[in-house]
Amino acid sequence: MTTISKKFINSGAFNSKAILLIVGLLAVENAAALQKATIFNTNTMGQFGWVEPTIDPGVYPVQDFTLSSPSPTSVGLGWYNKRAPQTQVIRSINGGAWQTIQTFAALPENKYASFLDENAAADSENCYAIIVSDEANTGASITSPQRCYVTRDGRDELVVHRLQLRIRVPNINDAGTDNGVEVLLQTPTGLVTTVTNWYPRGNHTWLDSTDDDLERGTNKTYDLMLNNISQASDITLISLRKPGNDSVCVAEFELLIDGQSAFQKSFSDGQTSCQWLNGNNQLTAFRSETRSSPAWANLDLPFFVGIDGDWLRSRIEATFGHSLHGKGELRNGSSTTSRFVSESKLAMSVPIIVHDASILGDVDSTVHFDLVLSPSVDTNGNTVTKLSIENIDADSFDLAVVLFPIVSPILYGVSTTIEGQVQQFVPVIIGDVPAGTHPCFTAEGGISVCAGSSSRQVNAGFLNHGSSMTANKLTQP
Repeated sequence: MTTISKKFINSGAFNSKAILLIVGLLAVENAAALQKATIFNTNTMGQFGWVEPTIDPGVYPVQDFTLSSPSPTSVGLGWYNKRAPQTQVIRSINGGAWQTIQTFAALPENKYASFLDENAAADSENCYAIIVSDEANTGASITSPQRCYVTRDGRDELVVHRLQLRIRVPNINDAGTDNGVEVLLQTPTGLVTTVTNWYPRGNHTWLDSTDDDLERGTNKTYDLMLNNISQASDITLISLRKPGNDSVCVAEFELLIDGQSAFQKSFSDGQTSCQWLNGNNQLTAFRSETRSSPAWANLDLPFFVGIDGDWLRSRIEATFGHSLHGKGELRNGSSTTSRFVSESKLAMSVPIIVHDASILGDVDSTVHFDLVLSPSVDTNGNTVTKLSIENIDADSFDLAVVLFPIVSPILYGVSTTIEGQVQQFVPVIIGDVPAGTHPCFTAEGGISVCAGSSSRQVNAGFLNHGSSMTANKLTQP
């Protein structure tokens, strides 16, 4: 209980501001008697601690409430149950009425609880909340923040191997920008735990290339990051946003999946009719709009049997551009190049600029490294091909001091990206498979399947998902 001395009230320090402070203290204490204070760790989503009980000594709010979705029509709920005589799970589908779908008596205290909703709606926004209460006094209840899962649509054949966004900027005054532009295909990860959180979430890309990006009169296609997206219906929105005051005007954008158009939106080239994007607004096509597109409904992806050279170079360049955001950029006017050394080695060069490097200021250099494929045997005794990144070098003599700490995590991402790409070669029979058939680099800088006498065999004449390649990733410093 906060106490205020009579001496303080009679002192010269007591004034109107002090009155407000005292009232505020008393209000906080009275509120604390009714509702528990919450301590949030903003860097770790879903983990937080509670300070003393709230409305009822036996009713505590749930903690660490998360969702998962093992199938298009099921959603798994998990939460930490501290104590409550009764727990209810409620659900709303696509913004509809809330309904109670499960009621529990007292669950084990101070333990994690779970519930599987096997009647979730496919290709829909399934939102959930958990109500804990004193069974004898329904007025003593606490409702958790909402958690929403956008379920898949059941088209499992639409496995995503490449994501691209084409952006057309009209040829009008001030239409281009020098600011960075971010593309989101899911809601952000950094959402506050006390409000609605959506799943899946986190996919985003900062656009950058060796061209002069997003200039007026341009029509350029950018590769996007694949994190958290393995099927087309993992894409829950398409949103463009940018910081800064240098606006950009968008006349048209189009999402491509494995080279096929999945959604397109056109505006106009006029000064007032194109869509201006600046620090105060963003351009978003939400799930309801993308799903109603004929292109989305009729999406049919080709077999994925290899990666051509342009694709691989663009993939690597996009990874560098995204990862350098805030630290540097790709050097405009140059190009990311590859040089075929052998079926097992590809030499790469990526031109970058690192901003405000220690002592040296901006460092303009080209990073060189080799992608190397080599035979190996996994823990199950299967013959596989291993990917490693070797011979890292740069034009700058300060690689070890300045560039390596920045480039090393990026190359780790490149390794992971290429590993994921090659592992997702679909099981396609490639004809009469001679002994020694194996993944290999092509003369034009891509990855395909070669025949030979080496031991890098593709099991049973297939290049199988999950067993054809593993990555020996670069260790981060």
